[in-house]
Amino acid sequence: MIYNPQVNNIKLSGYTVSQPSSEELIFYKSWKESLLPFIMVFGFFILWYYGLMSATGHSDPNLITRIYKIISEEPPLLIFFLVPLVILLPLLYRLGSKVLNKEKYYINGKRGIIMQNNRLVTAFADIKAIKSQKSELIVELHDGDKIRLIKSSSSLQLKNIAGIISMLTKIDIN
Repeated sequence: MIYNPQVNNIKLSGYTVSQPSSEELIFYKSWKESLLPFIMVFGFFILWYYGLMSATGHSDPNLITRIYKIISEEPPLLIFFLVPLVILLPLLYRLGSKVLNKEKYYINGKRGIIMQNNRLVTAFADIKAIKSQKSELIVELHDGDKIRLIKSSSSLQLKNIAGIISMLTKIDIN
């Protein structure tokens, strides 16, 4: 395997990867990378409900009353109101939190931990394997859980980062 033992601020599919010391690795995704998906989902959300409201022909200025009238007249439309709420609101929340807080992974070789956004994800002792599959860098845990660290189209850069993580964790790459 070919890898560079020291990484200094390389760009990898929207991630910035840096290695401030030989015992740590930091990679983060800027909020700018998450802004476009957030705007697209939010725009779809607004257009969906605007379309539902305008297609039914009700002109009541009170939004709650208008929705109640639409659903009471045509109960199957309840599905068209609820499904986007159930699917899109959690997605908007996740994308919005990525826009407000950049996604950041911190791997500390001295402490033997992997953190995401200043929260402990796992300790090195819990890691079973590091896998560079297709276009993803995955950490597999002993309990069977998998943590996707980076997704990229550059397999060489993924292998470089996997090599550094392997050196820090002292776990072989599969």
